[in-house]
Amino acid sequence: MWRIPLAFIVLFLVIYLCHRCGDYIKISQIGGIRKSYNKIFSYLYRLPNSRNVIETKSFVKFVIKDNVRTITFTLSYKFDCLEIKCTMSYKDDTAFENGKTKEWSINQYNNEDKILYQIKEYIDKSPNNLLQWRYGILNMMELKNYDNPTKSPVIQEIIMSNRIGAIAVSLAERLSIDMVMALKMFYRSDTCARLHDKSTGLYLYGDLYIADEFVLEMQNRQ
Repeated sequence: MWRIPLAFIVLFLVIYLCHRCGDYIKISQIGGIRKSYNKIFSYLYRLPNSRNVIETKSFVKFVIKDNVRTITFTLSYKFDCLEIKCTMSYKDDTAFENGKTKEWSINQYNNEDKILYQIKEYIDKSPNNLLQWRYGILNMMELKNYDNPTKSPVIQEIIMSNRIGAIAVSLAERLSIDMVMALKMFYRSDTCARLHDKSTGLYLYGDLYIADEFVLEMQNRQ
């Protein structure tokens, strides 16, 4: 009995391989992806730090790296359409939607110009530097926690006071000064002002990192 299902599986594989071979021959005859979908190919090729790491007639892979993320584009021609996949991997693995893959397809319903516009819009709206990424995280946190009682100003002030206390303890140990002096020095610093200013994104970092920022600030003043 097992021979019948096996025969269907083999038949399916043969049909699939024949169709893939047909796709390869078809796209090769018209110059491959580079020539057939030149607008999208040229756009990806000209992106800053873009590298064409793999290219055949029916498959292309681009890798784009900047100071925050690595973007991988794959273009694959099969079943009479071009499938495009884009994966963004951020260096900070806590980034929102890290590793998310976006997909497009160019076929009889979606032409190249339409998909190119969507790709450009997707890339332009994604954070492409550290500052934009921080702002994106801030906005997402605000949208997700707008009804969270812990986001009230009173609770936030209590949390901030506790954080500053922990930072002062770390500074007192590192600088060999008493706790009160560490608190006074920190409250008078630019680092403390930046910590209270959400637009800088400093409050997203850990207490030890902020203590390091304060020490660097003191060293630069000397």
